[in-house]
Amino acid sequence: MSALTREPDVGWTFTGWPGRALRVTVTGGRTPMAVDTAELAALGERLRAAAEVVSAADASTVINPLEYMPGVPWAWTAFEEVRDIRIQATGLQNLLRRIQDLAADLELQRLWYEEAEVRASTVFRPPAWRNVVAHAPKRLLPARVRQAINAARASDALRVGAHLAATHDGLNSSPLPDAIVAQRHVRALAEEMQYMDKDILDGAVEVDGHQVDVREMTPVQRSALVALPWLARASVVGNRALPLTDVATAMRRGPTTGVDPTALPVPGGLTRRGVVSPVPPGGSAVRAPGVASALATTVGRRVPTPRSESDVLARIPALEEEIGRRGNGAVEILRTTTAEGGRHWTVVIPGTQDVWAGGENPMDNETNLLTIAGVRSDMTIGVAAAMHQAGIARGEQVALVGHSQGGLVATQLAADPVLKQEFRISTVLTAGSPVGTMTVPPGVEVLSLEHVQDPVVGLDGAPNTAAPNHLTVAVGGGAEPSSLGERHRLPAYTAAAVLLPDLEDSSVQQWLARSREAMGAPAEGVRTDSMVFEIRRR
Repeated sequence: MSALTREPDVGWTFTGWPGRALRVTVTGGRTPMAVDTAELAALGERLRAAAEVVSAADASTVINPLEYMPGVPWAWTAFEEVRDIRIQATGLQNLLRRIQDLAADLELQRLWYEEAEVRASTVFRPPAWRNVVAHAPKRLLPARVRQAINAARASDALRVGAHLAATHDGLNSSPLPDAIVAQRHVRALAEEMQYMDKDILDGAVEVDGHQVDVREMTPVQRSALVALPWLARASVVGNRALPLTDVATAMRRGPTTGVDPTALPVPGGLTRRGVVSPVPPGGSAVRAPGVASALATTVGRRVPTPRSESDVLARIPALEEEIGRRGNGAVEILRTTTAEGGRHWTVVIPGTQDVWAGGENPMDNETNLLTIAGVRSDMTIGVAAAMHQAGIARGEQVALVGHSQGGLVATQLAADPVLKQEFRISTVLTAGSPVGTMTVPPGVEVLSLEHVQDPVVGLDGAPNTAAPNHLTVAVGGGAEPSSLGERHRLPAYTAAAVLLPDLEDSSVQQWLARSREAMGAPAEGVRTDSMVFEIRRR
């Protein structure tokens, strides 16, 4: 059996297994909430002091039966009674553990709410010496100045290396949750990296032939664009130096045929990178050069209708196995048809599948860096093309569900002004996705599942915006992870999604109701068909 209890000013405690308690914190949403972090800190101190008193009381009740003469009945009776006082369910030792756990929970909530109050600055103020280093004519400068410029560049690399080493040490030894450690280190690292590219200093950087304005970006977003060329150069050998400049999307073969590829809509207004072409009134735009192409072949197969968000997340492992066998990216689109003929859509997007950048599989770290920077990625274009191929009509509700990178892509799709005209995206579920740099427009409800021991959710360097239409459910506690990335894996988030219906939080329940409506889950007599689309660069 499992149960949820609410501790005042702490959050929700889920207990399902002996010795394994999961703590849940909800921020954002339409329920107003004010938290005094100083009060949480004071309460934690009082609990730790109480724990010391209980510990001392427990130690004072220890009785050694050997101190009593053998054969004295009352001595053994007293020993047994004191032992029961110490170890029974309501005894001192269990009380001590409960107080210590509550103190640890309060400290975790305080840290999480403090991070939620952090606001990322977007001030664009490159230091003057950076411009000298980047733009000065090296041949005309004295030798000493050239040496100073080279030393400055070398110091950049040293500082970045020091930050990375400190981050690694912090994740392995800091008492703070891994998500907060990663978030703070990424924020500090971004301050060092954001102006290391000379193009960034000019306020705009070219990405695949398009100028992307960086002046309104956060330091983390600017640093993502600085890191992209480095990663691309490191990935040349692995990608066989192939000039991949376009994206192809094809529906995977299934048991049912009968789709006319010429009758399927094509993506409107989507270009390869950060520039959006206009959509003509009353229809999709004609595909321009560089737009993701779509080649439909067949429709999919009937599958059990997902009844919950955990059911949808549980579909991702099989999709990832197919990706591993074929070497391409993939997205699954579920079409749920009601008895009355209404259609509901769920788009399932897996996480990162390739650690490099620019290869045939767009589910790589190039997509991660571009998406965090707010620049449209090949994966975003490919998923949009798949949504058009699936035949999603305007006005039909769509739920987007993504793990890790999939959540980044889903949030970017929901925020795209062009796609907003073409699709009715109602809800987005992200699981383990660093979406703190993204802002979702009104009309789309986002719920972000984040585990406090998952360092990946801190890679955005900022907490999620606590907006009325963006809920963050932070899960903590449980057994200590056996490895650094264990809490980022899909099973941890599938298990966390199971908790959502039991949370007596009005914002969470409102989001769940809207999500189930978008997926078509509450209806009876529905039929769900799966369509899997391969996405690759070419």
